[in-house]
Amino acid sequence: MSELQSVRHTTWGGLLLAGGQSRRMHADKSQLRSDKLGSASLVEHACQQLRIVNDNNFFLSQSSTDCPDDFRFVADGAVASGPLRAVQQFCTDCDLDYLILTAVDMPKINAPQLMALMRYAQSVGSTSLVCENESSQMGFPVALHRSSFATLSAIEHASLFKALEEVGVGKVPHAVISTDRQLNINTPQQWLQYCEMSND
Repeated sequence: MSELQSVRHTTWGGLLLAGGQSRRMHADKSQLRSDKLGSASLVEHACQQLRIVNDNNFFLSQSSTDCPDDFRFVADGAVASGPLRAVQQFCTDCDLDYLILTAVDMPKINAPQLMALMRYAQSVGSTSLVCENESSQMGFPVALHRSSFATLSAIEHASLFKALEEVGVGKVPHAVISTDRQLNINTPQQWLQYCEMSND
């Protein structure tokens, strides 16, 4: 079985976290558009990248307005406290082998990075994995293995990454997803910097 066939043999799901409040952006950042994204909005871009690598995708937000027809909507009823509660609820009834968590505000995460993460997760076995930036802070995307679902669902934390730390997760090597790919957009200044970057 080839590496890609092995990835496809495992049951994967993608969960796009699209319910942030965009406080520092002072506007709904999911709707930001750039020629760098082929004139797509951030939310359209993120959905398209998940769609390329997987056909079993979910859209986590407080509103279903931007949820594509080929994604299943997951209501985030506790948006003020971050995505942890909704992710925990989702995992309670999840029968997938792996769940890829990615965020709407990461325009440099494309299908090749998601596929690289899936291949790496497959190679290391039954382990949940998180990316880590140059400051050793956890970030997206995350490959959540089914062996972590029950433990994660039982943890009481305000932060998804604090909960994942308690679960015990492996780190995605920078050779798989480099730190520059982990750019997330939270402020108008960060968006402007991204738009002014050379294409890669």
